Amino acid sequence: MKLPSKLSVMLAGSAMVAGTAVATLVPQEAHAASCIYYVYSYGSSGGCVKNIQLMANAITHNWGGGLACSGYNNGVPQRMSTNYIAADGAFGPITKAKVKDIQRAIGCDTVDGIVGRETWSTLCFYAASKVNNTSSIYNAGYVAALNSGCKPSDSYTGPWPYTPY
Repeated sequence: MKLPSKLSVMLAGSAMVAGTAVATLVPQEAHAASCIYYVYSYGSSGGCVKNIQLMANAITHNWGGGLACSGYNNGVPQRMSTNYIAADGAFGPITKAKVKDIQRAIGCDTVDGIVGRETWSTLCFYAASKVNNTSSIYNAGYVAALNSGCKPSDSYTGPWPYTPY
């Protein structure tokens, strides 16, 4: 008879506390289609972070270097950098800086480098649109957006702001 490991016993024991379910950890690979329902920040890792990185590169490919769609700082339109980031699934300082760049350039209310509800809406809207772009960089971001749980935004007509939820 095989005995359960200490880890499985600890996890099983922590699943219920006085009949109340304990919150689960952020999904990594198994539940990538639900990425948009979680918050990712510096130190996060896994498939959902890789999707964020691919989406960020797709947005950079189409809008990097030019004036962003709606980002203003004291009335001055913001430019997004043209820097691509590695899609390695690790949310480190470079990914955080790129997320902040997109948040600032697009005009998010909060520019903190954290991918929460507002940033997911921004990433989904800009990466889940099948614009007339056949590049492999943009296509990878488009697929990553759909795999993260984003709805295609091509024919989205409102209400605004766009939401993938």
